[in-house]
Parts: sequence; C-alpha cells; structure tokens
Amino acid sequence: GIYPEKNINSHLFFDLENRITEESLESFDPYLSNASLYKTIEKLGFYALFLPENSHVPIDRSKTLKKDIDPARIRGFCDPYPVLSSCAAATKRLTLLNGLDADFRRRFQDKGVNAYNGFYDDALTLMKSKELEAFDLSSEPEEQRVAYGDNSFGQGCLLARRLVSSGVRFVEVKQDGWDHHKSLADEMGEVAPVFDQAFTTLITDLEGRGMLDSTLVVVATEFGRKPSFDGDGRSHHPICFSTLLAGGGAKAGFVYGKSDDEGYYVDEDAVSIGAFHASIAFAAGMDIRKPAISPSGRPMTVGDGEKPVLELFL
Repeated sequence: GIYPEKNINSHLFFDLENRITEESLESFDPYLSNASLYKTIEKLGFYALFLPENSHVPIDRSKTLKKDIDPARIRGFCDPYPVLSSCAAATKRLTLLNGLDADFRRRFQDKGVNAYNGFYDDALTLMKSKELEAFDLSSEPEEQRVAYGDNSFGQGCLLARRLVSSGVRFVEVKQDGWDHHKSLADEMGEVAPVFDQAFTTLITDLEGRGMLDSTLVVVATEFGRKPSFDGDGRSHHPICFSTLLAGGGAKAGFVYGKSDDEGYYVDEDAVSIGAFHASIAFAAGMDIRKPAISPSGRPMTVGDGEKPVLELFL
C-alpha cells in the first residue's frame, strides 16, 4: 500500500512492541494473545520480537486484556541455551532472591514486583519444558541455516518460522541499519542483501512446508526515504512509502496504491496506518470491532475504527 503523511507521527501506530502504556496489536484478540508456545502454562499470552544485537522477547503475561499488558523482556535471546542451560542454578538463585524479597513483599503489595515474580516462575516452567526445543537452531540442517543467512536477522527469521511451527501466533523480527542519512550507496549494500536473502528464504520455506497460506508475513517500517538525495544520503519521508504482505490469504504479485512519478506523494488509493493494521487483523481472523481496554483505561480498537483493504486478499 501507499501511505499518506497523516497518522504517521508516533511509534504507537507501527510498532508491534509498545512504546507507551497502550495495547500491542497482538493483545487485541484472545485468539492471538492466549495462543502460546508455553503449552504447559494455561493461556499465557506470547509474542516474540527479535532485534539485531540485544534480542529480547516481550511476553504478555495477562490472563485478560485489561491488566499487565506491558510485556516483560528477555535479553540475549537468539542463543538462549548457554544462559538457560541450568534449571538447578536458576532455581537456587531465585530461592535466594525470594528469601531476600519476602519481607518487602509482605509489607508492600506492589503489582510490578508480583508480576516479575510470576514472570520468573513462568521462565522456569519454560526452561523445564520440551517446548524450549523450538529455540534450538542447531537442530536445523546446516544447509537451511546457511540459506537464511549467517547473521542475526537471517537466523531470527529462521527462528520465527520454528516458533510459528510450534504454535506461536505473533512474531516480529527487526532489522536495523536503514537510516541512511549519509553513505547510502555503501550502507545499502550491507543491509539490502541480508534482507533479500532472509525474506526470500522465509517465504520459500513457509510455502514448501504448506504454511504460507495460513501465515501472514508483513514487511513494514515507520517511514520511507525522500526520493531525492541530500548529500550522499536521503532524509526521512513519512509522506509516501510502501509495505508488503505475503501469504495469509494476500494476493500474490498484486500492487495496491500508486505514487506520483517522483515517488514523493500518494497519487492513488492511499492507505492509512489504521487501515493497514485493520488489514493485518482481518487476515488474522480478529474481530476489529471489539475494543480492548488498555492499562490506562482507554478503550482501543485495531485500526481505530478504520476498515481493512479487502482488495489485498483473495
């Protein structure tokens, strides 16, 4: 879709990880937020976010959609086994921590402290669970790992496919390095091949496993770049840019929307951020009319009441 300037003024509209105390996209529907890799933990909401260097996983711990939406985070996630290899050591440390915290918790019934204690319990349960095998990339054929690319983004895409295969409903993989205010020609050659390789392999892999029709792959950004150069780079351009949907019932080889000849303004069929989110929710089978109540008490709906772009789908 081609996006107009309006509605692109906050990370809230695009990021699937929250920047403020409002709902993330996956938290709007129980079908997503209650489905979990943690089959041993009843209805523990889960989605994964993979970042390039310090990867971490936000976990929505709420049993309802009204409280505790802000996710906890685990860092160093792309290679978890050296960190999570000893349940006995982790249990010993948590026992010591609980002893030190016991008096404080009795005196102060703090919601945040209790939430973190519950998170630690959930983490230990996962460490003892066979579902942790989904994170073990060494079980993949070497040829497959090489095909995705020997880098954090490529391996993150491979891990995303493994998590989806294991029942995780909502996964985000992020690639940094696209903010080319200068040295665009050199830096583009570093990031574009990494993305092209991983994305192509992911789509091919999902299709080969019969998963693509039931998995929506979304490529998005917070804004584009100006058509014209400013020195040897290009500045931010939120007025007009494109996104991509693949699988999940989206039409293949279909283009919706059009820019002017310079790629500066939207010329036809502009898509707002709300309509974009509503389109993702539609593909996921979510009820976009059903509001969720944020921790601050604000009723929110996916797309803020806007309608999905049905022309995108079969």
